[in-house]
Amino acid sequence: MKLRRTFSVAALLMALAACSTLLPQADTAPTPAEASRFLQQASFGPSMAEIQALTHSTPRRWLETQFALPQTELQPVIEPYHAALAKGENLSQQLLLDLVWKTAATAPDQLRQRMTLALSEIFVVSFDGSLSPRVRGMAGWYDMLGRNAFGNFRDLLEAVSRSPMMGVYLSHLKNQKEDPSRGRVPDENYAREVMQLFTIGLYELNPPMAARNCVTATPWKPTVTRTSPAWRACSPASPMAARAAVTATSSSRVRTPGGTSCP
Repeated sequence: MKLRRTFSVAALLMALAACSTLLPQADTAPTPAEASRFLQQASFGPSMAEIQALTHSTPRRWLETQFALPQTELQPVIEPYHAALAKGENLSQQLLLDLVWKTAATAPDQLRQRMTLALSEIFVVSFDGSLSPRVRGMAGWYDMLGRNAFGNFRDLLEAVSRSPMMGVYLSHLKNQKEDPSRGRVPDENYAREVMQLFTIGLYELNPPMAARNCVTATPWKPTVTRTSPAWRACSPASPMAARAAVTATSSSRVRTPGGTSCP
């Protein structure tokens, strides 16, 4: 954990350094101008008292303090509003939006909140369409991004993939394995988005790329065994669970027992 934290501090300092020549040295007390610029980039805006305090400390100490702060979550605030609803009523989307910005402006864990907003603009879900009434779930989605703001990308991507909100938005919730005998094809929506938008990006139609073992426009023909879980959602804010795994090869299909169930 200490090693990961060290890398996190270094990565954030390098990222901030790329944005401005005013970034102070990590272990040197900054000038007021440097402190102001640093806090503008690493938070939602500092007060004069916070700028003054940083001039008597260092960016590294500030980051370490921010890493140690507990997460300010939206879900605990949303739940009492949900409990007070009459039957058939839904929470207001504006309630959540107001809460997001109030938290951004006032929460002590400013670095986490800034990171969460940035992640929400990369891993995108929307109130438009099927997620329109799912305010509790969207609060849980935002909290999930916050929990993974300082971790590694693999854990973040798994949490995003197993979120019921992403499962609804990109349609892999309750997905089914392809079945040629019934004319059922796999839902490739999330698979496409996770590669094109969240990880490796779009391939380039450039023949020289093929010589360097890069992705080309040639369709992928899988010949290895693949496992596709059937996902189910236990609650709006809990990760989706795999009920069972369906393993398919070019010559056979075998359903394997296992997976998890909702409590």
